[in-house]
Amino acid sequence: MALAELPGLALANFLIDRIGRRYSLFIALIGCAISSICFGFATTKASVTGLLMCIYFFIVQAWAIVYLFFQKNFLSFYY
Repeated sequence: MALAELPGLALANFLIDRIGRRYSLFIALIGCAISSICFGFATTKASVTGLLMCIYFFIVQAWAIVYLFFQKNFLSFYY
């Protein structure tokens, strides 16, 4: 699963810089939804493993984008 984390974070940073937070989050959530639907129909161990890595890849992206979004919009006293 950790193999999908670093590329997910790198792609999230790249997409945020290129197309913005809103569209990047949309792409990450749609990718996670499509991967989750395909995971429901997976039958072999290889497809289950691959689809779990895809789901984790997109979830890491969504988490990074949401974290950045809230950090910029809801500033804290300590930042």
